[in-house]
Amino acid sequence: MRNIAQQAGVYIESSSRSSDSQLTNDEIELLTSALVKVKTKNFSKDAGKDDKLIVTVTVQAEIDTEQTSRMLNELMMAKKIEADYKKLKTEYADAIKNYDRLKNQYKMNLEQLARHYIREGQCKERQGDLNLALHLYEKAIDSNPNYARAYSRRGHIYFKQKEFALAQLDYEKAESLDHTESGAHYGKAMLLEKQGKNEEAVEEYRKFVKYADIIEYDIEITQALDRMVNLFNGV
Repeated sequence: MRNIAQQAGVYIESSSRSSDSQLTNDEIELLTSALVKVKTKNFSKDAGKDDKLIVTVTVQAEIDTEQTSRMLNELMMAKKIEADYKKLKTEYADAIKNYDRLKNQYKMNLEQLARHYIREGQCKERQGDLNLALHLYEKAIDSNPNYARAYSRRGHIYFKQKEFALAQLDYEKAESLDHTESGAHYGKAMLLEKQGKNEEAVEEYRKFVKYADIIEYDIEITQALDRMVNLFNGV
């Protein structure tokens, strides 16, 4: 039986080579066990010399070449589908990586553009041109709608223009995008102070001092600390 299986395996292996399909040993054994059909088994016993018993077993088996061809084709198709799937999976993973890289690059470019408009706006704001500063901050928001700093800067312009409701909306938007946006906390503190809510204002000033960049907000940090001391007396 082992000899039959080996001969059938050789046939299947040679057929798979002619079909450009490289089968593994396990696949060949699986096909062999499925395709080889034993037709007859004949046993004979004879008395040999020296009282030895000779047992002769004759086994006749066949393999259906048409069925073998069909199963080989099915197996080849399955292997091709598996190979194509692995290839597509790899290409998809590479595409995702490339997409993430481009997405991050695009995001960085938008942030750089928004920072440029904010720097220009701050220059105009210091020069007293609030309308042009407002226009530049709005361009920063248009270029990157998820950049918290742009909203807090625009909120400061609204505050200076006494558009307190608009300023409040911008400060809240900035904080929702980034809770560490120090400008939003400074603006909210000023609004709360104007409303006489000293205790809440002190809390916002405290958050501002915690998150503020000392280089960018050196003057405001000093002012916030002074306001906290003065407001504590009224709390």
